[in-house]
Amino acid sequence: MREDMRSEIKKIQRDIGITAIFVTHDQEEALAMSDQIVVMNAGRVEQIGDPKDIYFHPRTRFVAGFFGDNNLIAGTMAGAGQVDTALGRLPVGDGAGHVVGSKVLVAIRPESFRISVGISTSRSRVSGASAS
Repeated sequence: MREDMRSEIKKIQRDIGITAIFVTHDQEEALAMSDQIVVMNAGRVEQIGDPKDIYFHPRTRFVAGFFGDNNLIAGTMAGAGQVDTALGRLPVGDGAGHVVGSKVLVAIRPESFRISVGISTSRSRVSGASAS
């Protein structure tokens, strides 16, 4: 019933063409109903963005932990779009705002994670897909 009500509220809001502010602690609800999300922590804004941006590009550890499961991997910025981690060098977004050598956390969504053993070698490989 709750999902039906979410859909109905969103439909009415779009049909009438009004802006609505919906306050919720339910992450799924926020992602499903919103065009823009404001994530707050202890009364402070952590991040503002569309649902896809918030989900795939969290800007803080709080936002990464608030929206779904993430694998957080410590690393060091190695250059534009590259982070050195215990898993090796991982490609990331553009890394804007991070200088080479700075400590960072890489958030990898479980649905983006692939672990495989190479066919021709005994080395393992880890890769992740990035959604833009």
